[in-house]
Amino acid sequence: MNERVKGDGASWLWIVLAAILASALSVGTFYFFQATSRPAKRIMPAAPAFKEVSAAQGAQMTLKIYFPLQDGSGLSPETRQVAQSTDETQEVKEVLSELIRGPLSANLAPALPAVTQVKSAFIDPSTGTAYVDFSRDVQTQFPGGAWTETLAIYSVVNTLAEDFPDIKRVQILIDGNVESSLAGHIDITRPFAPRTALNRE
Repeated sequence: MNERVKGDGASWLWIVLAAILASALSVGTFYFFQATSRPAKRIMPAAPAFKEVSAAQGAQMTLKIYFPLQDGSGLSPETRQVAQSTDETQEVKEVLSELIRGPLSANLAPALPAVTQVKSAFIDPSTGTAYVDFSRDVQTQFPGGAWTETLAIYSVVNTLAEDFPDIKRVQILIDGNVESSLAGHIDITRPFAPRTALNRE
């Protein structure tokens, strides 16, 4: 009788242990499948480093370029897109380069010989005087005539004074030197103030 009770107790003990083991295996299997079936965490690629770009970089500004009228009655503007720069003297050179390229309109005439180069530019902030240095071609290739010379000078002066408020006067240089004239008629040894009466808007 006693041996039967012991046997039954051992049987129940094994049943309980088997149930615990089965439960443990079931829980482990559940978490295993949960872990393996869960989508992998997506790792975003690192964002590229932000490159700071100056607001002026690649920007354009619309300016007026004054050319002589074909009939010689004065100056008339064409609008041009010029690269904006943090260096105002570079902008001055760009504007003068547009002036040298010549007009698009048939009723306007070139102001300066097309082979002219802008060698340098400098603005004296204390006097508002811009010094613009042209290559010798502006003199050797100039067609001549006192009025033609006058319009050429004020094409430069009126354009710069219109587009750059800091510029009040313009001194024309040739190969870095102060010369007597472009073609023997107008004294260019001094700076010129704009002559807006010549402008025909």
